[in-house]
Amino acid sequence: MENQGFLRIIDQLECNTLNSSDIRPVAFVVWKAKSEETLEAIKQGQITAHTGKSIHARKNALFVILQEDGLVLAVGQIVNINKWQYELSLHATAKQVDKGLQLSKKWLDQVEAIPRPFLKGPISGIIITPDNKDAVLDESWFKAVYNFSKKKLPKEPKATTATPVALALAVPQQQIKKQTVIKETEKESLLKSWIPPALVGLLDDHVRADQWEVTVAYAFRALGFQVEVLGNNAKGQAVPDCIARHTSPSGQLTEIIIDAKAGNWTGSIDDIRAMRDYQANANTYSNPLFVANSISKDVPAKLKEQIMEGKTAKAISGRDLALLILQRFTDPNFNVDLELRRLFL
Repeated sequence: MENQGFLRIIDQLECNTLNSSDIRPVAFVVWKAKSEETLEAIKQGQITAHTGKSIHARKNALFVILQEDGLVLAVGQIVNINKWQYELSLHATAKQVDKGLQLSKKWLDQVEAIPRPFLKGPISGIIITPDNKDAVLDESWFKAVYNFSKKKLPKEPKATTATPVALALAVPQQQIKKQTVIKETEKESLLKSWIPPALVGLLDDHVRADQWEVTVAYAFRALGFQVEVLGNNAKGQAVPDCIARHTSPSGQLTEIIIDAKAGNWTGSIDDIRAMRDYQANANTYSNPLFVANSISKDVPAKLKEQIMEGKTAKAISGRDLALLILQRFTDPNFNVDLELRRLFL
């Protein structure tokens, strides 16, 4: 009977919001190390989060806020947006982080499968897009999790939104823009301060090809991999730039075949064919990966069309690697095996 309750229609307003083609629900995923301060921000009715470049959360969208390990902190509706800042109307909220609502395995598996590049910041927004067969978090997941969380978490006595509104309106728009620029600059400075000098190229738009190969190899070593560099020592031979290996505490070995591409990589068919050859000569447990300073938006679609020994190659940017390294340095719960699962699912 309880499972039937999970799938009840929310109510007419929420149903209209959920089914609108223009306003899509949002799952805000929080780094576990940032949960305490995030919950405090939630209680104040405002959070700062990032979504993808091509799709953005919108006013009146329903949301679920949860940790990356599947612990739900709050559900509600977005009432206003100022760039990356979201004012919230809370429908149900955990009183403390340890009082959050833990999702069952069925729903948790989908959360753990979110690709790591989607979770670049302490709070990342994932839009629940309609009719997307490749979506990790789909509409049925959102409806079930939203309903379950609204039922089980403590209800808010009344809608809670960001305060004070009057004070916010009194701040000149020019000053707000200036503060936003300062915050973005501070974030960039923080990221650079954690990245070792040998790896700063991860944040650049372009690095000389031979230097980029070395930078990528060092980056994977910083993540705890054993890295075998091949490209620099085998010019003209059909070998990848490097092979990175990681052994989990349980003894499971993961091997990554890496092709490092300096600058913006657009998914060259010649590069993909070369990777197919590398993969054909690799171990059955190997995974193909392209790493570039930046990745063109149509690359994932191109890679899905080229199956390599039963696997689909993935592509990540230097900034993705830098953010992973930052998280490994700052998050005591960082789990390399979980990141690998997200990357190659």
